[in-house]
Amino acid sequence: MPQAFITGGSGFLGRNMITFLVNQGWKVNALVRSKKAAVTVENLGATPITGDLKNIEAMQNGMINSQAVFHSAAYVRDWGRYKDVYQDNVVGTENVLTAARAAKIPRFVHVGTEAVLVGGPP
Repeated sequence: MPQAFITGGSGFLGRNMITFLVNQGWKVNALVRSKKAAVTVENLGATPITGDLKNIEAMQNGMINSQAVFHSAAYVRDWGRYKDVYQDNVVGTENVLTAARAAKIPRFVHVGTEAVLVGGPP
């Protein structure tokens, strides 16, 4: 059975990716920050991995035996401090890539939305 690791699994894109992958016969591990998010991904058939985009070790452990990483977590609020947006969307993505490289994941898919560009050029 193929296996994937997903960030942002309790969000709109992530929930739909989990549903699709589980229906295709994949085992899915999903990074979660809260108990509420854990319940959401469990109800979709994924295994919650507690951590956040700052915790490279938690992500790397969740990626063990995965063939693909789907990164859909992002700071998408309408307003926010530049530091927070940068930390989640740039440093967070770098951390997911670092974990994926360390875990020797052959495929990395970065899924995004125009919502991260509010007020800025594409």
